[in-house]
Amino acid sequence: PSVYRHTGITRGGRGIGEWHTGTVPVVRALGSKIAFDSCSLTDLAETSRSSPEFGQPGKVMQADFGADIVFDNCLLARARMGPELIGAVLLLTNSYIVEMCGVVDSDGVLIEDSLSGQTNILTGSVIAQGDDDGIDTANCNFTVEHCIIRNWNNPLEDSKGISIAAGEARVRHCLLVDNAIGISGKGGNGEQVRLQVDHSTLLAEAYAIGATNKDQTLPSFDYRITNSIVRGAVHSVFTQYNPADIHVDYSNLGGYWPGSGNNFDDPRFVSATNHDYRLQPYSPCIDSGHPASPLDADGSRTDMGCFTFQPAPPAL
Repeated sequence: PSVYRHTGITRGGRGIGEWHTGTVPVVRALGSKIAFDSCSLTDLAETSRSSPEFGQPGKVMQADFGADIVFDNCLLARARMGPELIGAVLLLTNSYIVEMCGVVDSDGVLIEDSLSGQTNILTGSVIAQGDDDGIDTANCNFTVEHCIIRNWNNPLEDSKGISIAAGEARVRHCLLVDNAIGISGKGGNGEQVRLQVDHSTLLAEAYAIGATNKDQTLPSFDYRITNSIVRGAVHSVFTQYNPADIHVDYSNLGGYWPGSGNNFDDPRFVSATNHDYRLQPYSPCIDSGHPASPLDADGSRTDMGCFTFQPAPPAL
């Protein structure tokens, strides 16, 4: 076991590339338990687009074979990609992952093939601005709570805020904005793709929620979206499979989708232009969430979206 506390790691990752992305990990964890507390791992790759070495090499980490990784109160910035895990488990709390630039798989986090019983947790963090996916996963279970995932919209890649290739994702109280695609799932024949979204706001340049068929396969989808704002410039919800597999209830959408308690009116954000996605008075999302959900802090019926409406104090 290792602990790095108040430590800065910079200008690393120049060597022989390896594993999924063929790039060099600055930290290599093989069956290790490593905790990073109040650390920065930054400037690990050439990020100038005018440089012939743009995006190469240097990823934050490669962890596999039962490794247990914790980042708390950390900054991971300006690298080829963030942590890359296979058969390892991640706990990311109160941290920033930003500016991951390069060609192919410049993801904020990449998690593959979790072992039995492993659940990866990302909470209270910002994952912003890169050239592929904010969170890219395959065959793993993970939870994302109280996070902001934004600006994964490279037109040269199939960029998404969250990508699910089989496995199960739980997204709660999150804001996903300015991504080409919000959350999208895919899988091989017979693989299960499960998604739960609750009390989140998803605004995407193409579609906010999707199920795509890239390999002419027949996976099993089960999407459950509740108490959320789900809107895309092209489609709010998009699927190349059975629409009945995507259950959306008590949510606000930009276009019609069947379900109980849905509405389709302008959610009336305070100022979407200035990235303020709180609700204005008289928003159709106020007190419109699932009646069986826990009440909001003021004792009223729960609201839709990631931000609970806070009325102004009385004038008197």
